[in-house]
Amino acid sequence: MSTGKLTLLGLVVTLVAGCGAPAPEPEPEPEPVAETAPEPPQFAVAGEHPCDPVGEVHFICDMISPEDIAVVPGAEWAIASGARTGGRMYLINVGDKTSTLLFPTPGSEVRHDTAAYPDCPGPLDLTDPDVSVWHGLYMDPGADGVHTLLVVHHGPRESIEFFELDARDGPPSLAWTGCAVAPDGARLNSVVALPDGGFATTNAGIGVWEWQADSGWVVLPQSEDTAANGIE
Repeated sequence: MSTGKLTLLGLVVTLVAGCGAPAPEPEPEPEPVAETAPEPPQFAVAGEHPCDPVGEVHFICDMISPEDIAVVPGAEWAIASGARTGGRMYLINVGDKTSTLLFPTPGSEVRHDTAAYPDCPGPLDLTDPDVSVWHGLYMDPGADGVHTLLVVHHGPRESIEFFELDARDGPPSLAWTGCAVAPDGARLNSVVALPDGGFATTNAGIGVWEWQADSGWVVLPQSEDTAANGIE
């Protein structure tokens, strides 16, 4: 008898235990978080950012992507190039730290010097000035306040553009005078005028080009396959 009771009791305990609350469901694993691409760099837009000085540091604003600066003899003025779509050439007043549009403007003057630049096909088509990008600058000092500005240009043509800069009376003004169109495949960076005429300009991956009006373009020996950048 005792054995039967114990067996029944064990059966009851087993049934009661089996009718209890079900075991909790396992928590689902969290979904993997997709990696987001980094935000693209944001370029400053002229006129949309504060221009207040920070301590003794002052900013010259209202220019798009200024790349290079050429100081006008006398150090009262400087020229900055805008090296991105929408950029222009800007005139900087060194004294009051302001900038104004210098080129192109509705009244931009054209005086093609065909004797100095016989192979230049003519002035740039500035119907849409945003297609031109201005890169390296070089100021070749002249006499009596009239100088020559050399500018690396990307856009409808890859070229060095020449300007007469007149700084005799008031703020300097520019007049386009000619160009040297670069060889196919060139991507110019910096430029410098040479003492005997012509200029030298850098082209990363190709080397340093020299240009003369009578002989055209030639790569300087031992500059080939170099990462040529700035030149002075």
